Amino acid sequence: MESKLNYTIVGLFIAALLTGTLVFLYWLSKNTGNQQYDYYHVYMTESVSGLSADASVKYMGVDVGRVTEVDINPVNSEQVALLLEIRQGIPVKLDTRASLRFYGVTGLAFIELMGGGRESPLLAPKHKGDIPEIAESASTFSNIEKTLNDLAANSATVLKKIDQLLSVDNLNNVDGILKETKLILSEFSQYQPDIANLIKQGVVAEKSINDAFTKMGRAAESVATITDSLAGNVQVMQTDFSKTLSEIDSASRSIKNMADSFQHNYADSGQEITKEVSYSLSSFQQLLAEMEVLVVDLQRTARKVETSPSDLFLKSNKTKLGPGEGVHGEQ
Repeated sequence: MESKLNYTIVGLFIAALLTGTLVFLYWLSKNTGNQQYDYYHVYMTESVSGLSADASVKYMGVDVGRVTEVDINPVNSEQVALLLEIRQGIPVKLDTRASLRFYGVTGLAFIELMGGGRESPLLAPKHKGDIPEIAESASTFSNIEKTLNDLAANSATVLKKIDQLLSVDNLNNVDGILKETKLILSEFSQYQPDIANLIKQGVVAEKSINDAFTKMGRAAESVATITDSLAGNVQVMQTDFSKTLSEIDSASRSIKNMADSFQHNYADSGQEITKEVSYSLSSFQQLLAEMEVLVVDLQRTARKVETSPSDLFLKSNKTKLGPGEGVHGEQ
């Protein structure tokens, strides 16, 4: 009786399990059959080690499909051809790029899609019926590897240059330069006292020159003061002399009038008095003429002094000699 009961429980359990399995398979097949996919080609020029079929395809970290094929491009053996299966409705744009990424340090790889601006058009095949091609973007490890290769090449070049710089010939040249420099410094140290004395003398000479220029400035100021004073005095003298000459001229006119009156009133006194008076008047008129010439010369001298007072002390004028005067002077 108990054995029949156990068989019944086991049979019911198996029947329930089979029923659940059938329901799950039906649900799975129903959902799978309704999902539509788009296919894209990606051609990689770097190694895809760690990437296999059924690897995930992510768009900004979100699973959007899988890799269905991984193979060498039959047209270009330097490329790896990938076929991506991506759910319909995923906006793969013209500027979308595919890059190889890795899960941490496990070594398992997947394909990461990135880029695709909002205004960019959707990616379409070049020809009707062809599979669209997503452009490749170098992976982080590829960039690091390229950078390390460039760094290694540059380091090798630098080491080669350093080796050339530190060659035996260059080291000998540097040693010679250091020896010559040491010799020059030792000779220069012997002349240091002379150089110090020369500098001191230069300072003293500069001070003396400054003092001389100061004295010259003071002398020039004194000369200017003297010439200004002399010009003022000459002008005063000219004014006084002109005034005196005017008075003399007035006096001479008075004397002449008096003489004329005397001659007219005393004409009968004799011809001798008349002759003497006439002779005196002619001599006095000659004196007046000479005084007028002197006044003209004084006025010319005063104008020269007013124009350039320093010429009175600094400029030397040679007297122009008449014809034959130089010869008699030398004799």
